[in-house]
Amino acid sequence: MRGAFWAVVLAAACGSPSSSSPPGDDAPDGSNGGVDAAMPDAPAVPIPIKHVVIVVKENHTFDNYFGSFPGANGVSQIVLPTGQTFAPPHAPDQPRDFCHTHDCALMDYAGDWINVPGATQNGDNLAFAQYQEADIPNYWAYARTYTLGDRFFANMLGPSFPGHMFTVAAQAGWAVGNPPLAVSHPFWGCDQSADSTVDVQDQTTCTTTPVFPCFKIPSIPDVLPPGVDWKFYGSNLIVLTEIWSMFDAVDEIRHGDGWNHVIDEKQFDVDVDHNALPPVSWLVDQDFADEHPGYSSVCTGENWTVQHLNHLMNSPM
Repeated sequence: MRGAFWAVVLAAACGSPSSSSPPGDDAPDGSNGGVDAAMPDAPAVPIPIKHVVIVVKENHTFDNYFGSFPGANGVSQIVLPTGQTFAPPHAPDQPRDFCHTHDCALMDYAGDWINVPGATQNGDNLAFAQYQEADIPNYWAYARTYTLGDRFFANMLGPSFPGHMFTVAAQAGWAVGNPPLAVSHPFWGCDQSADSTVDVQDQTTCTTTPVFPCFKIPSIPDVLPPGVDWKFYGSNLIVLTEIWSMFDAVDEIRHGDGWNHVIDEKQFDVDVDHNALPPVSWLVDQDFADEHPGYSSVCTGENWTVQHLNHLMNSPM
């Protein structure tokens, strides 16, 4: 789930109502009251966008978060190859992780989801589980007040490395997997040990070749208009000194001046306070607030997002 949302200040607690009602929301308890919020009239003259903030989270599909959102193109019934139907089960706050490699994604796409390791255990059908509004109320409040991309699809069938690459470069150099991580070199990209590789797919034969995960490809900073600055606000994986950023895998950024634009996500609020937020920024936590199944709570991750966005929305910016 990726996006940037503005102008609704929310309570940073799962299951709590918003601390100020969205536009058009007259529910006395501060909740949405089951009615979509009305949008204010559009200005007569378009207002140029001054800042874009890209917030990146991990490993949840549209249907997992918004499959039951009113009016959305979601899923309300699961249909098995046998013809049996059932309602999506309720997703837990911290679900287990299951296989999401390129190979497993292709198995799922071909309809063989039941053999994807971890997709179902003891018949729980976790692969089809959905959260409800009470589980992620603030994400639903953003969607109700602004917009929701219900025809939004993953850029490739596979894991995090190529997915994150798309957010900074609109491509992944045809990588289809994750490079291995080592304690001595716990970063994806140019900082990995010399023997690290990631599989890259040949677009003619579909065969893969292992290559060092440091790509000589253009990225979004290369196509920004002259004078438009950027920053990547990332985390340091709890105990490390270097910030985790997918720009590590872009050779020109990692070995050039662009790496000076990769800083700690704690600086985001400070830059907002000092009117120093650049026109384009990424805000990414790869510690325990990224909502990744297996180790991150969805509630904790939503609170992290809301706290940062509230700080921005309450500022003069």
